[in-house]
Amino acid sequence: QVPVGKDDRLLVFGVAGFGARVVEVSTVGATGTVTINPGLSASGEDFSTDGGFVSSQGLWTHGTPPASVPGAFAGSQCWGIGMDGLGYADDQADTLYSPVYDLSGVPAGPHYLSFHYFTDTEANFDGVNLEVSTGGPFTLLHPVEGYSDLFLGGLSQEAGWSGGTTRWLGTVFDISGLTGGSLQFRLKFGSDFGVTAPGFFIDGITFGRGLISTPVPDDLAISFRVAA
Repeated sequence: QVPVGKDDRLLVFGVAGFGARVVEVSTVGATGTVTINPGLSASGEDFSTDGGFVSSQGLWTHGTPPASVPGAFAGSQCWGIGMDGLGYADDQADTLYSPVYDLSGVPAGPHYLSFHYFTDTEANFDGVNLEVSTGGPFTLLHPVEGYSDLFLGGLSQEAGWSGGTTRWLGTVFDISGLTGGSLQFRLKFGSDFGVTAPGFFIDGITFGRGLISTPVPDDLAISFRVAA
C-alpha cells in the first residue's frame, strides 16, 4: 500500500538492453489499484567493445567481469575497477572518460543519461562518482535518485556510490541543461588507506529524452494499492 494524496518517484531499472528511468507518480484522487507501464529508452552502448571510453591510469579496464559480479548487465562485457578479480588496493585513484558526444542537434526538452552499476567497495570510504563537461572544467553531477554517500574519503570527501550491492542497479542523471553542444562525462574512482574490496563496474549507457521511450513488455507494469 502507498498513502493517498501524495506524489512520489519510482526508479525503474534492471531490464537488459534498456536504460533506467525515474517515474513521477501521483496518488492524488486515486482509489483502489493503480497500474503504470513505464517505457524505457533502448540502451545505446552495451560495451561489446570498449565504446571509446578511456582510462587515465589503467585501473578501469574493459572485459568480462569476475565471478564476484553476476555477469555483465548487457551482453558479456563491461567496464570496471577490479576486472581481474583481485580487487583494488589502498590509496588508488583512476578516472574513466567517455567519448565526447555531440548534442548540438538535440531538440529542446528533458534529457537524461542513465546506466547500470554494480559496486562492492569499502562502505562509507571508497567509491565512484560522475562529473560532466560541456567543453570547460568537469563538475560533479548528482543522480536524480541521489548518491549512496555524501562524503567519501577516497574521493576527497565528495559524494558518490559506496558499499556493496547484490545486483546491478540503475542510475539516472538529468542533463536537460547540458544539451546544445558537446558533452563528456567521466567516472572517478578513489580508495583511502584502509580496507580494500572487489571493485566497481558499469554497463549499458543510455541517453533518454523525456517521456519518448521504447515500450517494454507488459509484464513490467507496476501495480500498487492506494491506502484508504
